[in-house]
Amino acid sequence: MNDDSISIRGYVRTTQIIVLALLLGVVGFAAFCVVQGPMDHDGLAVRDSLPVVSMVAAAMLVTNAVLSFILPGIITQGALTALLRDSGAEAGLQEDGGAVQTRLQRSHQAGLIVATGLLEAAGFAGGVGYLIDGQVWALGIVAAVVLLILIRFPGEMRTRAWLDRQGERLRGLRQETQFGER
Repeated sequence: MNDDSISIRGYVRTTQIIVLALLLGVVGFAAFCVVQGPMDHDGLAVRDSLPVVSMVAAAMLVTNAVLSFILPGIITQGALTALLRDSGAEAGLQEDGGAVQTRLQRSHQAGLIVATGLLEAAGFAGGVGYLIDGQVWALGIVAAVVLLILIRFPGEMRTRAWLDRQGERLRGLRQETQFGER
């Protein structure tokens, strides 16, 4: 076991804990919603009215799910641009593995936190939609959120592959920059 393997394991474990904590918040609130059941609105015919909160939660799921795939890429591109701009990153991912890998890991972690937070918001809104509107389908929003978070749950192999791809992108950007300077 080399130092690189140890350093990535610690990073992956930390990222897993963060994502799991965010996920458990949604799951815990969904469990509360199911146990609590829909709110009693003092005999008002809420179930016959338009389920506005549930509809807003569904719209949040669609928009936030799309953003959860786009924003991490923007964060990564910003990190790659910053690495390219810094003179310390000229050696590349293989030669200067420590500093570059750490910065890429930070951007990866930030992207996962942003993506999970966006999804988490839609999950909480789905639970609130169920509580207020009494629409069982609003719990499907929570289930979709849980599935989307689990699909991207960080693992060591997936993270290493992501780091390798970003290292290749950085080398490609560096070569483009060098050709542009000539």
